[in-house]
Amino acid sequence: MMDEILSFFSGILIAVFPGFSSEVDSSFSGYVEADYVYVAPTATGRIDGIFASENQSISAGDILFTQNREQQMAALLATSSAAEALKAAADNIRTGAREEELAVVRAQLEMALANQTLSQISLDRDLQLLNDGFVTAAKIDQERAGLASTTSQVNQLKAQLVSMELPARSAELIKAESNLQAALAEASAAEARLDAQTTFSPVSGTVERVLYSVGEVVMISAPVFSILPNGPNAVIFYIPETQLAGFEIGDSLLLSCDGCPAGKLAVLERIDSEPEFTPPIIYSRDERSRLVFRAKARLPEGVSLNPGQPVSLESLK
Repeated sequence: MMDEILSFFSGILIAVFPGFSSEVDSSFSGYVEADYVYVAPTATGRIDGIFASENQSISAGDILFTQNREQQMAALLATSSAAEALKAAADNIRTGAREEELAVVRAQLEMALANQTLSQISLDRDLQLLNDGFVTAAKIDQERAGLASTTSQVNQLKAQLVSMELPARSAELIKAESNLQAALAEASAAEARLDAQTTFSPVSGTVERVLYSVGEVVMISAPVFSILPNGPNAVIFYIPETQLAGFEIGDSLLLSCDGCPAGKLAVLERIDSEPEFTPPIIYSRDERSRLVFRAKARLPEGVSLNPGQPVSLESLK
């Protein structure tokens, strides 16, 4: 009789206070969590092409969307042209003037030498005539000035020819090559900005949402696609504080759910360090005010469950 009375009151206590039971429940309710990949552009721009739709299977490297490229193409053309011009200038400084340019200066020098010779002959002749009184001193001064002018021109062209035939001084060459490297870097950056107008999928999986349409302007880092990657998802469940010591990272947990294959094991891979109250979405048998620790278990390969699907995990210890 006494045993029946004790059993009756124990049943009432267990019903009112589930934690009063001395048996430890080894089954835990949880739900499937998906690690979505959100794909966003690296620059603000107008979308001019979308190449995947919702629920479509895609592979890593597939084009997802493109943005308007006109501005980036113009910038690339400008920077590439500037780099080409600076390269030509650096090559010219490094090797000296081209043969065609040298030929022009040599021809000018020959003409100047001929004029110098003619001026010298005229001056020498008129100096003899001056003694005989056939020319004036003013004419002699004029011819001397003409000779000085042609001589100066000859010297100038000789110096110019020497300068053109020699390679550039090291300081000039260093400056030219530095300018060229800066222009090449800017052209490379412009090419990268142009390439960034096409966005590719970083993973293989299924398109969950397409958040923008063609013609809309998307801001930098604003997700355009959300993708559910292929492979196993994770299960989120909560471990009561009183049972926390019985779990270790790497523990195997028996998985069960509606439509799940029997005998599949999930692997515990994370337990949060901070406790929290049991969220209302988890319908545990214990009182809601009890502190729990959020945990994450990786589903086994080959088990494909929908995000948010409720599951149960059972400790094998």
